[in-house]
Amino acid sequence: MTQHNFEEAKDALLHSLLSRSYDVELQEDETFIEEIEADPKLSLIQEEDRDILMHRDAHFSGSFDVMLDNYREGRRGAVLPIESRRIEFLRLQEAKLGKNLAPYLLTGADAEKVAFAKKMYYDLMALAEGTSKDTIAQAISKLILSEEDEIENALDKVLLFGNKAIPALLELLQSELFLDPLFPGYGKAPFLAALALGKLRAMESISSLFQLLKHESFEAEEAALKALVAIGEKAKEFLLKIVQKKPFTEENERAAYALLQFESEEVALQFFQILKELIQSQSKQLSSPFAHYLTLGLKALPDAQKKELQALAKNSKTPKDLLT
Repeated sequence: MTQHNFEEAKDALLHSLLSRSYDVELQEDETFIEEIEADPKLSLIQEEDRDILMHRDAHFSGSFDVMLDNYREGRRGAVLPIESRRIEFLRLQEAKLGKNLAPYLLTGADAEKVAFAKKMYYDLMALAEGTSKDTIAQAISKLILSEEDEIENALDKVLLFGNKAIPALLELLQSELFLDPLFPGYGKAPFLAALALGKLRAMESISSLFQLLKHESFEAEEAALKALVAIGEKAKEFLLKIVQKKPFTEENERAAYALLQFESEEVALQFFQILKELIQSQSKQLSSPFAHYLTLGLKALPDAQKKELQALAKNSKTPKDLLT
């Protein structure tokens, strides 16, 4: 196989990994519940412990000790909303039992998902540590697998490829699978892709970056906003089109929130126009975050409109706390 064909094969494998999905119907296995209820040693087990065991096996090679180190030190892999003492409790329970807790607590579907995640790790490591150096597939794989002290270097390596890296970064950004914290990257790899796309000023990523704002995570929000601001004028134009679409929905709200990062006269004038429409129609949106974001974005309003704004604040139709 020629070097060119070898690199194409690696790119194809990366594409396969980034476009994969995991969609299996999780069915409750009554057998493991009966075993737990019958065994007093396991009587204090909680539902969240299944997640702990799955993450232990997927990310930490089945080691409670390694997992504990991550959670005690607040490392990148500490993604579950749990306290380290719960992991310690399970470690002690497993020691008392004298055997692995996973077969007791995980359903067949749980175990299958863990195996799928571990296979993803194996494939990504094969790409990252392969003998072929300096390929996009290798750089993206290292970015996904990077820990805290490796992220900046991994991002820099991806950015060296310039626009050639955009298709793979877009796939990573749009991947539902890599937003799942059980899979490589702890559910945060798309956020790194967003940052890289912003640095590359990839206009084709604007819509996907906007969709990332739906994700209920501070890291996702921060990455998406940074990227949109880095892309600049084209991102602002996209958001201005969204913010004025009717009927007003959560999309308008997200666009208004994002536009707060683009403080400008153009944004302020558009916000003021929408706000006047909401007040005139006595829209239910006046009591929503949307109206609040609109008022926050009025700082750059020209002087002529500021006088109009003062008059609007005194209007009996205007909620008293909206423009105060």
